[in-house]
Order: sequence, then C-alpha cells, then structure tokens
Amino acid sequence: MLHYEYLSRKGLFFTLSMWLYSRLLIAFIMLIIAPLFPVASNGVIATFSWDVFSAWDSVWYEKIVTYGYDFSSDVKQIHTVAFFPLFPLLCRLLIFTGLSFKVSSIIVNNLALLATLIILYSWVE
Repeated sequence: MLHYEYLSRKGLFFTLSMWLYSRLLIAFIMLIIAPLFPVASNGVIATFSWDVFSAWDSVWYEKIVTYGYDFSSDVKQIHTVAFFPLFPLLCRLLIFTGLSFKVSSIIVNNLALLATLIILYSWVE
C-alpha cells in the first residue's frame, strides 16, 4: 500500500532532483555529444532538434496517435495492435491542447518517469 502523505519533503526533493539531473544529462548527451559521433550505415542521424528524441518505436506510436490502431491479415506486416494503448491515449490528449506529437510524447514520457520515481521512492522509504 502506498502512503503518499508520508513522502517527506527531503524525499520529494531528492526524487525531483534525480529526475531533473537525469533529464539534463540525457538531453546533453543526445543534443550535444551524439551529433559528434559518426553515423552507422543503418542508423539515425543525430541533430540538434526534437528529432533526436524520436526514434525506434516512436514512429509506431505516432501512427497510432494519428490514425488509430490497424490490423491487417497479412502476416508479413507489423501490426500496431502490439502496442499498449495508454501512452498513445495520453499523447492524444495533449495533442488536443495544440502540442505536436513529439512534444506531447516527451512530456508524457518524462511525467511517467517522474511518477514512477516518486512511487518507487515511497516504496523504498
């Protein structure tokens, strides 16, 4: 059972600071250091933009948010039904406020990590 009321100010400050430091470190690495490395033949070019944060499965999630789930009987095609619906739903809610998919998905990801860290800290404490 979670006891949110027992999460001390010191614990909340620690959790928020670790979250912020991790986000700043990742942003620094992805935006400043990653573009300096050579690109693999099948890799994505790292640039100083929001695009550096959207790779791998983000294309599938953007397709789900934009067009919804689809399923084809063609066995060779990858289906969007393999992805859980909560993340696309939360992104879609933020898109209704006028944000783009890339910005809304980064916000959802970061808030989910922050909530997870707070819950994990309260369990450990």
